Amino acid sequence: MRKIGSNNIWPLLAAAAALAAPPGCETPQPEEPSSFVPGPQEYYNAALGFSLRYPRVLDLKVEDRGVVGEAGISLELQYPGNGYTVFRLATYDTGMRGHIRQYMVVGSERARPVDGETGARFEVEDQSDAGGVVQHIVVERFDRLYVFTGKGETFDEVVDSFRFIDRPRPAGG
Repeated sequence: MRKIGSNNIWPLLAAAAALAAPPGCETPQPEEPSSFVPGPQEYYNAALGFSLRYPRVLDLKVEDRGVVGEAGISLELQYPGNGYTVFRLATYDTGMRGHIRQYMVVGSERARPVDGETGARFEVEDQSDAGGVVQHIVVERFDRLYVFTGKGETFDEVVDSFRFIDRPRPAGG
């Protein structure tokens, strides 16, 4: 019997591995990489009359401002870990219209449809470290102002997914 030294064993192991693996065998790759990205999540708020969809990878934070004496909510979508807000939706009483508009960049106002309603889109200087401009879209529906704030492609996708839920009209009106 012949003794195999440690220097001679590696070529034998490589040959054995080559024989064990079928020819043309490669690590399988998904045909469609996006099929592994989790689908969208949906948020539904019957009391304020809307729903929206957002990427599942974002964290959702909802704050009921009623606890501090203001009617409405504040909803934020943030990247996990760093807390960067991609999208914010706040609802207000219609009396807040002037207050919201006072910060807009003059000349930046454009019409922006949101679920069939005409909203006013305008820009505001971003005061965060990121800089640039942030979009605000203001839509009035029933007795509420819906104010969307954010920038980037994800912001636009979430705004496009927004749907109003019709509330019944009061009797006689």
